[in-house]
Amino acid sequence: MTLHLSSRIRFLMVGAANTSIDFGIFLFLTADGVPPIIANYASTSAAICFSYVANQRFTFRSVSKIPVSRKRRLFNLALFLGVTLTGLWLLQPLVILAGHHVLGDIVHNDQIVNIVSKTAATGVTLVWNYILYKRVVFKEPT
Repeated sequence: MTLHLSSRIRFLMVGAANTSIDFGIFLFLTADGVPPIIANYASTSAAICFSYVANQRFTFRSVSKIPVSRKRRLFNLALFLGVTLTGLWLLQPLVILAGHHVLGDIVHNDQIVNIVSKTAATGVTLVWNYILYKRVVFKEPT
């Protein structure tokens, strides 16, 4: 019996693993005194490697459908990096900074502000990534 999961469910499963990698590194680094934006760049960089392979092979299963040339694989990797890095290195830092701006004077615990801000940033990039991975990066050939 083969279990068929929708791409959304597979994306959420990969995302849970990805988020664990990202948050684990982020929280470890910020607890050690690394500034949140630098910690975010490091944690998201580590998660990117896992994300590409897992989303390509498991979530959207684009590897097994149609053989593609090396040039096409490199193009897909470039698209993936463009979408992912925009989300992780532009959108997430903006949301984290906004979180610190909004919560910094209300909540006087930097680690709580870091967690809340990073959670909000993760939600924003979750939606961003799913839409663009499905419609652009791992799009079914027409």
